[in-house]
Amino acid sequence: MADLADAMTLRWWSRSGVASTAEADGSPVTEADAAAEDAVLSALREAHPGDGFLGEEVGERLGTTGRRWIVDGIDGTRFFAAGLAEWGSLIALESDARSSLE
Repeated sequence: MADLADAMTLRWWSRSGVASTAEADGSPVTEADAAAEDAVLSALREAHPGDGFLGEEVGERLGTTGRRWIVDGIDGTRFFAAGLAEWGSLIALESDARSSLE
């Protein structure tokens, strides 16, 4: 899943920067943030249809398995938008309220 998120975000990233807007809390967000989360969510729905999902941009989708994927498509959006390489995609799996990295 991390490779999928990385592939999606790298389509958008540029050393010259990426357009961003401000969220309600003032933090930057790019179209790539939501695109990466959407790509991971789609893949997870196919591979693990009963699992829940929590994404910074797309919100929460409840599941039925006791498992929930927690995704930040771009951690470090401020750097991503500025064209700096200090960012990454974060994915964790929570199972019965215990988290682990994917």
